[in-house]
Amino acid sequence: MDASNEHEEATGRAARAAPWILGLAIAIFAGALCANRITTNDLFWQLRTGHEIVATHVIPHADHYSWTRLGHPWVVHEWAAFVLFWLGYASTGGYAGVWVLQTVVVVFTCTLLYAALYRQTRAPLTAFVLCIWAAIVAAPYFQPRPHLFTYLFLTIFLLVLQAARRHTARLGALWLSVPLCVVWANLHAGVIVAVVILALVAAGDAVDAILARVKPPDLGRAAHLAALCGACAAATLINPYGWRLYQDFYSTVFNTTTLALVLEWASPNFHAVSIGQQMVTKCQSQSRVSYLLLSCLRLSPQQHEPRIRTGYGGVLTRSTLARSESMHNP
Repeated sequence: MDASNEHEEATGRAARAAPWILGLAIAIFAGALCANRITTNDLFWQLRTGHEIVATHVIPHADHYSWTRLGHPWVVHEWAAFVLFWLGYASTGGYAGVWVLQTVVVVFTCTLLYAALYRQTRAPLTAFVLCIWAAIVAAPYFQPRPHLFTYLFLTIFLLVLQAARRHTARLGALWLSVPLCVVWANLHAGVIVAVVILALVAAGDAVDAILARVKPPDLGRAAHLAALCGACAAATLINPYGWRLYQDFYSTVFNTTTLALVLEWASPNFHAVSIGQQMVTKCQSQSRVSYLLLSCLRLSPQQHEPRIRTGYGGVLTRSTLARSESMHNP
């Protein structure tokens, strides 16, 4: 009986530790994904803009960089992100500070995403695999650009929304989204996504209440979310440009030239050999990490999921990709 109790206690400790160990693995993996070259071609003028804002305490409203549009109105809706990039750059005297800021945002985002998935599924391994896959797909966009703050703030927003919808008593916590939107609106225009999500959720709750057999329909939660949506929309106007944030967003999104050039708005190109090779390599590396973690937890991968072999299969995959690359690049 003592041996049985000790085994049960050890199993219980392993089960309780599993979410934390996998969360730590997510953080390490996300940080490793940031160890790449800076390929963005906008960082130089973003750093310069952040430097000027810090030095002059003035947020620009007119373009004074370009030659063909000198003096034209300029909506720098990401001005706060530029300031953070510059402060990171100035604190280390180089790009190291920018990279640290980028890594902290990415790691925090991926860790919160794992927490949200684990809270939803209560299955740490499932949340781990889904989060790893999401990080691999998003890895090409882990660059020092303001959209990283939208990744982070959207994850925080969805975590709060998820908790409030699961427990009606926590519905009031959703009003934390209002100050969140104020900060978000000055970092990146992706804050508009939060307003749209709230509007859709409120509309969905209203439809559910109307279609329910309860008479009269209980529209309390839908009304609450609709009021919150209006408050968040108003909060996004607290920026140096006011309603012009939406005007700039509309003109950018419906500009076909911009859509063709902005990489982070495009879907992943799975036909590109380099991207395919990169994703296969990362999947192979992470499969080894997963196997080691499961071994530490005394779980047998053969009992829980098909074993991922990275020996001869990895060699064949890399040789196939190499041949394909040589065919495309004679």
